Amino acid sequence: MEREKIINEIIDFVEGQGRFSERKEHVGMSASLSGELFDSYFESLDSSSKRNVAQILTESALGNCEELIPHMAVTTRLLASLCRRYGRYFQCGRKALEKEFNDSENHTRWINAKDIGYTPSDLSYKEDWHYSLKLYGILCYLGSDATDDTYHYLLGNSRSHRFRESLIRSKKIFEEWIADSESE
Repeated sequence: MEREKIINEIIDFVEGQGRFSERKEHVGMSASLSGELFDSYFESLDSSSKRNVAQILTESALGNCEELIPHMAVTTRLLASLCRRYGRYFQCGRKALEKEFNDSENHTRWINAKDIGYTPSDLSYKEDWHYSLKLYGILCYLGSDATDDTYHYLLGNSRSHRFRESLIRSKKIFEEWIADSESE
């Protein structure tokens, strides 16, 4: 599947249009079900197209896909959701995501990020601590062994109590997910 078509499908998902128009109906508690719409679409693709989607979503999460920058927070959440179930297709971007997560300049931004009442959706999302938390989750789903030092640094140095609590909760969730995955 060609790049432009994939990007347009992702934008359709984010905006709840085209094959993803049902997403607009998912509000409140049912909003968490909207990712299943993209899961179904992803499952229908051939392996090559799945790898292409993985590459584009990884680029988007790194802020390197201009067309998706306005939707960066949503596409990063989508990347995390897909990595949980389809990690093998997303290994191609793991090193770049590890580099982003372990970048000391990013650490400075994340430990100093304030608790704001909303999640930015454009490139400013990369400066918010929610971004680092999502990267941490993605890397856990991908089986990365390059997260511990940054995790401990962020936990020990963050000014945001909510960020520290979220890191602790996330680590427990991912440890349980890993244990469940290994027992299957």
